[in-house]
Amino acid sequence: MKRAIIAVMLAAFAAPAGAQSASETVNSELKQFASRYVETFNRGDMAGIAGLYQLPGVSTADLQAKLAKQLADLRADEFGKMTLYGSYVCAHGAGNAQLQMAFAYNYTYGGVMPPGDQSTVFEMRKTDAGWRIVNSKDMPKDTGIVCSL
Repeated sequence: MKRAIIAVMLAAFAAPAGAQSASETVNSELKQFASRYVETFNRGDMAGIAGLYQLPGVSTADLQAKLAKQLADLRADEFGKMTLYGSYVCAHGAGNAQLQMAFAYNYTYGGVMPPGDQSTVFEMRKTDAGWRIVNSKDMPKDTGIVCSL
């Protein structure tokens, strides 16, 4: 009888099968965001990239112009594509997180463009329009974010 009561109590508190925790949901959404960011960048859609940001004091038009110049400079150096090596997420609740993207720019003919492997950490906020980058910081080589428990 005790086992039956314990089993009923455990079932009442258990998450439904297949349900994701808030942290798992954020992790999944931001890994998809990272892939979409790289795909959008590789298409040369700087308006699309600028729309993924919500930087305080920076207009979308100004950001788009800055990103278009960055892409033009890369293409002048025979930029072929951005390669995403990995993305790492630190969820800080359901609407705040850090997303680290490890990547490199590659030449049209192959090989990694200087400065080589890179890593950027984005401060992310979930808005009514979805996840948006609100700040970013390039990481020194061979470092990464550390999620606090």
